[in-house]
Amino acid sequence: MDLLSQLMKHFSIRTGVFYSGHLCGISSFQAEHHNRGHLHVLNAGELILTSANEKAQKLTEPCIVYVPNNTPHRIEGSETTELVCANVDYRGGQINPLLSVLPDIIVIPFNAAPNLTPVLDMLSSESSGNGIGQEFLLDKLSDTLMALIFRYLIEEKQIEHGLFAALAHPRLAPVMTAIHQLPTRHFHLNELASLAAMSRTQFIETFKQAVGETPGDYVQKWRVSVAQSLLLQNKPLNWVSDEVGYHSYSGFSRAFQNVSGMSPRQWIQSQKEDELKAS
Repeated sequence: MDLLSQLMKHFSIRTGVFYSGHLCGISSFQAEHHNRGHLHVLNAGELILTSANEKAQKLTEPCIVYVPNNTPHRIEGSETTELVCANVDYRGGQINPLLSVLPDIIVIPFNAAPNLTPVLDMLSSESSGNGIGQEFLLDKLSDTLMALIFRYLIEEKQIEHGLFAALAHPRLAPVMTAIHQLPTRHFHLNELASLAAMSRTQFIETFKQAVGETPGDYVQKWRVSVAQSLLLQNKPLNWVSDEVGYHSYSGFSRAFQNVSGMSPRQWIQSQKEDELKAS
């Protein structure tokens, strides 16, 4: 399985379409769920997009608006605005390398990403009708669109740092694949440098420049992310510790605390409290 597919499965990225049709008026989106983003597909008309961190944008051509990290924002349409809106939910832990370096808002014009056209055409056609199974199909088409958006960001080198930049780097891509596919393995720097066909010094410098942190720090964060995913499935702590390459619970707990700022047990309790607040 390629790395993007693995990561999308790990974080259980799922979309849920909650609006499709003409948008005349203003809709606001607040930061209510820390594991949720938003997707807006402008099929026709104009849209004014406003967020706290950016100036208002007037979008006048068909485009995708992806808000990865639940940034508060507002959209305003007119009588001719045709829009599909979806929630984008992530699971698998709070440490998500797919999202950590993305900007608050990403706008992709349809004509800039022709490979997305078939899915966008199907999404537009389905949203404008009222056929049997429409809700299910819109959700699945949006899931597919999300995968294509991530592929586009990687292949077109739209993100300069982090996981996306590393996956677009011909020498670092094999390293990232190995790290993510084998969280239990204790990689030595020389081994990772060999995978990248670089000297140890060159590899460390290249990795840090692309990803923004050292290989050791990145590996630790990924292991804790995998651990969080397993803990969300109610797996035993000692078993989880072993599954992510820590053969003593104390070592696992120190790494977890270092990355998340709390012990595994404290983190589990915080997740339960968050679920109660959301219910």
